[in-house]
Amino acid sequence: MAQTGQAYDILHRAGNCHDTRGALEFMLELQDRQREPGFVGALELRIDGAHYSDATCSSLHGTGIEFPVSVPFERISELEAIVKDRRL
Repeated sequence: MAQTGQAYDILHRAGNCHDTRGALEFMLELQDRQREPGFVGALELRIDGAHYSDATCSSLHGTGIEFPVSVPFERISELEAIVKDRRL
């Protein structure tokens, strides 16, 4: 429902914790809850740069979930140079 601006569910984490704690498991659980009753359409998640990791991206890609994610420049140093070299 990302295209309509609706939220399907939220993961509340009490206390001072990182955004990613329990997030991948939660996203995969949401996918299971949608597929269980027979939903066969596209599933899309929007996730921020805190979730950019090989584990998260590989897991989501493996399930067929579509997801845009912002990539922090400090994690892929050559990416910043590519972006800076592009001129409109």
